[in-house]
Amino acid sequence: MKVIKLDRRYSGYGTWTHRTNGGHWYGEDARAQGLVAFYDMRCYMTQMNGVGCFIHEAWALKKAGRAVPEWAWDIDGNVFFRESALVNFTLAKERWL
Repeated sequence: MKVIKLDRRYSGYGTWTHRTNGGHWYGEDARAQGLVAFYDMRCYMTQMNGVGCFIHEAWALKKAGRAVPEWAWDIDGNVFFRESALVNFTLAKERWL
């Protein structure tokens, strides 16, 4: 799993600094295994960094004057990070390979 530094080409830029390269699962067994790993990853991130959000919820949170979590995810299996969430994920990412 690769971590990509975000720039203006990527969604999430300006809110998060990095993201994973997503889940590309081909075949039924690979998809099931990938989705379980994605779920486990989100559980770990919640334990370590608190509740995340769906990436498209961030703009609504900003508009309402609420804090945007340090991490988020999208429907493609990407996880977005900044600050301590990036550090925690980087230290534990081998769990989900």
